[in-house]
Amino acid sequence: MKKTAMFVSILFALVVMMTAFSSVALAGDKLINLPVSKVYLKTDKNGKPFATIICTEARKLNGIEYQTDVVVTAFGINYEQASQMKEGDTLKAIIRTRDFGGNTSYNVLQFTP
Repeated sequence: MKKTAMFVSILFALVVMMTAFSSVALAGDKLINLPVSKVYLKTDKNGKPFATIICTEARKLNGIEYQTDVVVTAFGINYEQASQMKEGDTLKAIIRTRDFGGNTSYNVLQFTP
């Protein structure tokens, strides 16, 4: 009886761990290399600066290729490097993807060389 309870406990722990690790893999982080269209420097309601960078991204849907603008925001330690970007530069960064109202936006996690 105790062996069965121990086996069930171990099996349950493994299932929980596998579920936790699989959710980490689905975080939505990716590496981007996109041309910059516009850069807006703003201040949030707490007086902290942030940058909004508009980039053009190539996408493909049902075999149709098209270009779309995507919003990339940079906060905190990433603000300084983002504030130096200009139209025509290339944004190279690791970002986190967010979907809001059917639109995809990105948050900079780290700039890359």
